[in-house]
Amino acid sequence: LNTRRSPTLKIKSQQEIATPYNCRKTPTRIVVYIATMVAISIVLKLLSNTLSQTLPSFLKISLAYLGWYIAAAILGPWAGGAVAVISDLIGQWLIPTGGAPNLLLMAGNGLNAIIFGLTFKYVKFNKLPPYADMLIRAVLGAIFSAIICTLGVNTFGLWYFYYPNTNFWAFTVSRLTQLTSVAANIILFAATIPVLSNMGLLPPLKRKSAGEENDVEKDIRTENDANNHSDKDAQGK
Repeated sequence: LNTRRSPTLKIKSQQEIATPYNCRKTPTRIVVYIATMVAISIVLKLLSNTLSQTLPSFLKISLAYLGWYIAAAILGPWAGGAVAVISDLIGQWLIPTGGAPNLLLMAGNGLNAIIFGLTFKYVKFNKLPPYADMLIRAVLGAIFSAIICTLGVNTFGLWYFYYPNTNFWAFTVSRLTQLTSVAANIILFAATIPVLSNMGLLPPLKRKSAGEENDVEKDIRTENDANNHSDKDAQGK
């Protein structure tokens, strides 16, 4: 019985590690990607907090959405939600604002990424070019999550715990400035789509013609053929 690993298998494994869109997402791989996106989201949150100190209050923008959007787009809605909750919790430890973590805000942030991820995954515009398709899905996901979470769940969580003496609807109106952050993060996400696609983290921007295979698919097919031949040889022996 030949137990040597084929070179093709090694090539496939390297590509799978680098490109989650093209590979089967095992639990171990998902955990690695979640941890990576949590770290990126925390860095973006720290960066936005640093920049906000030098900007007027109406120009303060949180870049944390960008990490959540990317995570939800490449890993799916539930993993994206996990990234949002974990990064928000760790971010509160790193940047303490006083008091215990606000569970409503954490839930709202997690739901934010889940709604974005569900929209990005299931709303399709297949007749459009791939870039336009993904961009529109991202914009819709951001709009839905902003209405339900940023202006809904999160606004209520802030009002209930910190500003209960303020008129709720007046407080909600004051939170409309948060839409600036949402818009800025969508613009940044749009700029990352080609990069993520070239890395294999999102679908290719060029649709394949009939019968055309990408490198990963060729490697998988070649490996499967090699494995089939090995199995036949083993059975023959």
